[in-house]
Amino acid sequence: MPKLELFKKKTGNGTCLRGRYSILLPTTMGGHAFQNQLGPSAKFPRMDATTYNILKEHVSSVLSTRFASVSIAREDPAKLDFGDLDVVILIDDTARMELTRDKMREELCSLVGAEHALSNGGQFITLAVRSEILPGGRNTHAGDLAGPSSQADEHDIVYHQVDVNLVRNEEERESLVFYNSYGDLGMILALLTKTIGLSYSRAGLRVSVLFMIWLILTLTGVQLAHPTYMERVENRPFYLTASTKAVLAFLGLDFDVWERGFETRQGIFDWILSSRFAVRDSLLDISPKHLERPMYQDFLRHLEAYTPTPSSPGIFNPDSVVEEALEHFGKKEEYEEQAKTVYQRKALKQILNGKMVEQVTGLHGSIVGKIIRKVKEMMSVEELLTKSKEDMDMAILDAVTLITSAAA
Repeated sequence: MPKLELFKKKTGNGTCLRGRYSILLPTTMGGHAFQNQLGPSAKFPRMDATTYNILKEHVSSVLSTRFASVSIAREDPAKLDFGDLDVVILIDDTARMELTRDKMREELCSLVGAEHALSNGGQFITLAVRSEILPGGRNTHAGDLAGPSSQADEHDIVYHQVDVNLVRNEEERESLVFYNSYGDLGMILALLTKTIGLSYSRAGLRVSVLFMIWLILTLTGVQLAHPTYMERVENRPFYLTASTKAVLAFLGLDFDVWERGFETRQGIFDWILSSRFAVRDSLLDISPKHLERPMYQDFLRHLEAYTPTPSSPGIFNPDSVVEEALEHFGKKEEYEEQAKTVYQRKALKQILNGKMVEQVTGLHGSIVGKIIRKVKEMMSVEELLTKSKEDMDMAILDAVTLITSAAA
C-alpha cells in the first residue's frame, strides 16, 4: 500500500514536515487531514472570492516560473466561497526525470510557500499555505477567522488548501481541467452519458459495464446459466476516448462555447441540454435526488422547469447509441473481440472447473489446477466449448493420464 508522506524542511516562507504516516482515505484529505496531523489550532476556513482570487494569482504566478503548463479549474459562477484551490501541472518527461517524488513535493512547497504537504504517493499533492504569506493575507489570530461561530482563539493559525494534480500529457491535462471546471458540470455530463449506455469521468468516455454484458450475450446468442456471470465483467472499463474535445463532439456539445465561458449557472445548464442526447425525462429518471450539492440541486430544479421543444430529441435506445459510439470512435472490432474473449473465459469456467474435476477424478488439492491447465493445453477454447459433458469428463481423465505418465 502506498504511504502518505508528511514532510518538513526549512524554506524561505516556512517549513515542510518530513516523516512517514499511514495513508489517509481520499475523504479525509485536505483541511481535515491537515488538522489530524497539525492539531486543533490549524484552521482551514472557507475562502471568500477575494481571498480565493488572491491565492489563485499567487499560486499560478509562482508555479509558472518553474513549470510551462499550469492550469486552474474554472469556478462555478454562482459560488460564493471556496474550500480549496485546484491546480493542474503538466510535467514533461524532462522534468519528470529531474524531479523525484520527494523533490517535487519539496519544490512545490518552496515555490508556493507552503508549510505542509500531504501526498497519496502518486500524482496528487495537497499543500497547506499559511494565509499571512499572501498579499493582504489574514494574520494568524482568531479575529481574522470569518464568522462568530469559528470557536477560534489567539493561538489558531489560518491556512488555505491547494490541491495539485500532476499529469503526463496535454490530453490528460485538458480532461482533468474540464471535468473539474464549473462546479458540478462534469458530474452532470456523467449522468447524461449514463442515460445512453456510456460512462464519463476524468479519464474519458467509456462503454458502461452493463453494456459489456449486453454485447457479449448479443454476440454469442447464448444466455449463460451461471448466475455470477452478471457480475462486473472483469471490472475493466472499455474506453472509447480520453479526448475532451472528441467526447463533446460526439455528444453534440460546442467546445467553443465552453471555452468562451459561462456567466451564470443557467448558461451552463442550457449548454448541457443542447446536447443531442439530452432528454429531460431520462435525466430526471436517472439523477439521484438526495445529493446535497447546491449547483446540482439547481440543475434538478432547472430540469423540472425545462419545457422540451418540438425539435427536442426523444428517448434514445442505449443499444443503438453504444453501437454508434463504437463505430464513431473506430472501436467496434476491438470491443467485440474483448467481449468474445470474456464470454469464452466465463463460459469455459462453467464446464471446466475445480469442482467438476474433483467429481470426475476424486482428486483434491494442487493437482486439480494442473489437470485444468493440461486440458486447456490439449484443446483450444473454441473446441472445448463444443464438448458434451461426457466428452469433457473424458478429456479430464486423459489429462490425468498424461500428467501421471510425465511424472513416472
